Amino acid sequence: MKKLFVITMLAVFSFTVFFPSQSKVQAEGIESEKIEIPQQALEEIQTEGLESEKIEIPQQVLENVPAEIKDILEGKTITKEHYEAYLQLIEKENQIEIDNGDVTEGITPFASTVNPKNCQYDLGKTYCFRIDPAKTSTKEPYHVHIYKKQVHYYCLRLNDLKECDKSKNQIHKFDDMPTSVKEGIVEHKKVQEKVLGYNPDAKKWANSIPFIKSLAISVIVVALVVTPIPGDEYIAWAYFLRAVA
Repeated sequence: MKKLFVITMLAVFSFTVFFPSQSKVQAEGIESEKIEIPQQALEEIQTEGLESEKIEIPQQVLENVPAEIKDILEGKTITKEHYEAYLQLIEKENQIEIDNGDVTEGITPFASTVNPKNCQYDLGKTYCFRIDPAKTSTKEPYHVHIYKKQVHYYCLRLNDLKECDKSKNQIHKFDDMPTSVKEGIVEHKKVQEKVLGYNPDAKKWANSIPFIKSLAISVIVVALVVTPIPGDEYIAWAYFLRAVA
């Protein structure tokens, strides 16, 4: 009897070894495929669902904008981040911006002489940039790489004007570039073409802000509450909309 029991147990063990369960075979035969999540998707996941608190546009702001702008802002609300961007701009506009004087020559239409290896267009003697194509595999949109001589200075996505390639950038805010560099980039026809490709109504947004061409950037930033710009890069959008108006 004991011998029969041992033989039976050996048979069960052998069957288990040589004929594993179907689920086990499937599990062992499948190796998880690893994919790299694009940085843009990670940023969107991190910020998704976080809705900024909105406040009524302060009276002191309304008192400091042209009457035509005040009319369209009456009764509107603004996020705290949006309002803080406005306050920072006001402080900056009240200061005398010291530009280094070497970016006033405008964009050259030919290959870069500032940094021929990395740039397509020069912005004077120090700054230059190139436009990189979109990548379908990573869902990366068209974007602009800005260089200060040989240093990678900033990267700008052309679908929402947000920062890209953060780990490579010398600065992390569009507004930290010299004014002439910011204006030179958004006034470039190729840049405008790509941004408008993603946002075909951007000219309508610009034209919804009265006298936008003559307004200070800080005023345009506040007026953006009446536009459906994507994202929260208020200053970059203010420069762009003024350029395409």
